[in-house]
Amino acid sequence: MSTSHKKVAVEQLKEGMFVYSLDRPICETPFPLQGFYIQSFDDIALLTEFCRYVVIDTVRSRLACNNHWALQLEVG
Repeated sequence: MSTSHKKVAVEQLKEGMFVYSLDRPICETPFPLQGFYIQSFDDIALLTEFCRYVVIDTVRSRLACNNHWALQLEVG
């Protein structure tokens, strides 16, 4: 896993994070194949239905305090 990729429990997800991959085959979910930005609470709720964790790309994520939350995430 790249240093810019972090495994994150779905309970820790926030709007603006870029989801790089899921903990299950993407074809078994309604999500895009090439990754996506979390744009709303509804996205987080849907991820919670399908996944326990996801891998986010901390470089591509669009959060004002990128370094702050990246340091607080539990990496599995």
